[in-house]
Amino acid sequence: MKLLEKTVKELHSLEPTQMSAVYEMVKQLKEPHKIKNGVKTSSAHLRIRKILRQCKGRLSEDITSSRQDRI
Repeated sequence: MKLLEKTVKELHSLEPTQMSAVYEMVKQLKEPHKIKNGVKTSSAHLRIRKILRQCKGRLSEDITSSRQDRI
């Protein structure tokens, strides 16, 4: 039996609330660039890299020196 046929067979045996949950999952799967909060994962890291490109020096050194100031 093909995967689609198996899936449809299983779907027919679900309760209405379960079917609703499956439908929501399918909608989420069709939007691969979004996560729970609706933030696009594919562009978020690119925006961060663009912002950090303008910074001179090393971010890791800045973080380390900032932590040393607190000690």
